[in-house]
Amino acid sequence: MTGDLATYRKEVIDYRTEVNVNGFAVIPDFIDSDSLAGLIGSLALTMSQVGEESCATKRGAYAIRNLLQAVPSVTDLATCPEILGLARQTPGANC
Repeated sequence: MTGDLATYRKEVIDYRTEVNVNGFAVIPDFIDSDSLAGLIGSLALTMSQVGEESCATKRGAYAIRNLLQAVPSVTDLATCPEILGLARQTPGANC
């Protein structure tokens, strides 16, 4: 991760609006390039092992069943303290 959680606390308020409107928010430079490259490599390796054709839908979208089990680096990213900290701050009053 680049930066620290304190750096992003103020920005979380802005991202809450994006999440409420779009269902997601993009936080530039939150994941460092080495971590992102490792994640992309892990996903590519998994796709090559299961066969790209089994990951593609008829409309050209890609999906991997049980992604968190199939690609441990996705689980590592999803459960890292920085991501969890933002995720816990983002939900609105109805969550």
